[in-house]
Amino acid sequence: MALNDFVAFGSAIYTRLHAMATVDVYNTLAPEGTTAPYCIYQRQDATDEHKFGNDKGITADYAVKIVSNKKYIAEAQAVYGHIHTATEDAPLSATGLTFLRCRRRSTISYRDPDGFWHVGGIYRIDAWLT
Repeated sequence: MALNDFVAFGSAIYTRLHAMATVDVYNTLAPEGTTAPYCIYQRQDATDEHKFGNDKGITADYAVKIVSNKKYIAEAQAVYGHIHTATEDAPLSATGLTFLRCRRRSTISYRDPDGFWHVGGIYRIDAWLT
């Protein structure tokens, strides 16, 4: 059975981040009590593209960020630098998809009301169904 694009994209991102990250990686939400810093990735939005490849293209945006509980932003920035290097133009792979590119479109940097820094980027991933 072929994976749907939600599962296939998520699996490809997780596999890459898990292999390259120096911190734990979670989809959307870390379990309660997780020790910071850690990496979160989540699908922001996706569209079906009928303009390239075999007319079955998928474009998805994923947030990839580091969450740190340090007082200053430096730890989050340092860990994210490593994650960005692993994510930008990453050689993603998943059954049923041919990935074309993975590029950062914008950055994330803020401190939430609980004092956690969130530093990362929004990555555009283009693929077509094979």
